[in-house]
Amino acid sequence: ALRSKINWSNTREMLLAISQHVFKVVRMLEVIREDRLPQEMLGNVPQSMSQYKRLVGGYRLPKPKIDTQTFSPDSKHIVVLHAGRIYKMPVYSPADGDRCLSVGEMYQLLSQVVSSVSEETQGNLPVSLLTALDRDSWYSAREQLIEDSPVNADSLREIETSLFGLCIDESSEHESDHIMCSRFGDNRQDFQHYNRWYGLSLHTIFRK
Repeated sequence: ALRSKINWSNTREMLLAISQHVFKVVRMLEVIREDRLPQEMLGNVPQSMSQYKRLVGGYRLPKPKIDTQTFSPDSKHIVVLHAGRIYKMPVYSPADGDRCLSVGEMYQLLSQVVSSVSEETQGNLPVSLLTALDRDSWYSAREQLIEDSPVNADSLREIETSLFGLCIDESSEHESDHIMCSRFGDNRQDFQHYNRWYGLSLHTIFRK
């Protein structure tokens, strides 16, 4: 992952920028789904455009010995990871599944996410940390979660069929002004591993 440092004036400015980003990604997905991307050429040879349809909606499902790759390209929601919590966020209107939510509507939903974080929720151990275990251990933990509760099973299904993960990290006094590479492999103490769900094919990452 590559990320350049942006100094937000306030939370509203940050959430508006994130809303615009999500809106543009979703609209680009519509272009990809409808085969409206300009044809790529290598010299005079047309290149396959089918791989673009697998940029989002992909998930690496843990299985014994070998994982399974699943795809949900027609999903209508993303997952927002913030302060160790995971939220399902629709990107299409619940009343009209074919209408992409506006930037303003997405902003309202993201505002609710950020404002819902409390001291109590911040103190809980995030289940997302389990996805950073070795694959066999994560498979066993996932199976136990499903066995424990049908709510867990439904929640996992919503995460695993989302278009992509949107990560909103807290600011850090140790943050560098340089562009950070390999954000997923950063093992510093202040790195917010709990705001990742390893297995999703795409995360977009913003930091306050």
